[in-house]
This record gives sequence, structure tokens and C-alpha cells, in this order.
Amino acid sequence: MKPWMKWTLTVLIGAVLVHVAATWALPRVIMDVAMTRIGGEVGTNQFSHAARASHEFKAVVRPSPDLNYSICVLDVGAGPVHIEAPVSTPYTSISVFAANTDNVFAKNDKDAAADGTVSVIVALEGTEIADATADVVYLPGDKGLALVRRVITSDAQNAELNAMRENSICAPLGS
Repeated sequence: MKPWMKWTLTVLIGAVLVHVAATWALPRVIMDVAMTRIGGEVGTNQFSHAARASHEFKAVVRPSPDLNYSICVLDVGAGPVHIEAPVSTPYTSISVFAANTDNVFAKNDKDAAADGTVSVIVALEGTEIADATADVVYLPGDKGLALVRRVITSDAQNAELNAMRENSICAPLGS
């Protein structure tokens, strides 16, 4: 084989390996950094209520100043976690993300229970949940992140939302 062919083949194989490694690793590294930063503030399986987004404060990627964010770093390794949030007008949603950034669940106020809450149980794949009182979502690994978003229509409403989100739950199931 000619030297330039060996060099080209080596570069091509190296590029493929770097691409595959980056494509697999980058989402996990990004999510790990986010979960460490957020979880370091309050720990796992409890909500952290982010301040309103501004040009100086960005708790989530590309935050909107028109949204109120509550974030819960999930650790389902020891058992399922129950998440529940009261809904507010005009919009509330819960999203659950796996440790590789995959969005594995999303639900909004239009699907709220009769009591005005959006609720989900998050568990490790293969875990049996008996008599589930909410939607059940399975994570492929023991770590993940839940994000509750609420639309803010005014500064006065934001104060109401801050009080409301204190009633949100992110805790081990049964506690």
C-alpha cells in the first residue's frame, strides 16, 4: 500500500472514531455537568426553583424570561421518584430527560388531572410499579432530569407562580 493511502486511511478511521465518540459522549457530558450544577445546589430528587431568566442568569440552556423553571435532578437507582406540579394558566408542562439528553416524557396542563396537577412516576427500566396513580416513565439509566415550565404573563403573576411552585413535589415514591 502506498504511503499516502495509509495516511488517508488512518485519518479516515480516526475521524470516524472521533465522530462516534463525540456523538455518544457529548450529550452525556453536557447532561452530567447540568445535573451536577443543579444537584449540587439542592441534591437529588427535590426541586430547585430557578430565578427568572435574565441576561445575567441562565439556569437552563437558552432560557426564556417568559418562563418560570423548576428543575429536579433524578436518581431512580434506589427506587421510583414521584413528580407532581400544580398547573397554572396559561401553560404548564413537565418534561423528563434521560442522562443522555433524550426527552423521554412530556405532559402539559391540557392533560392535567381533575385536581389541577400534572403528575408522573419516574423509574428505572425493569422496575415494577404497582397501582400507579400517575403516568409511569422508565429511564434507561438511574439518572435523569425533570423540568417544569410555566408561562409568566406578568411580574405579579410570577410572584404567584413562585408561591405555587413551592407546592410541587419531586421525592422518592411513597415518601
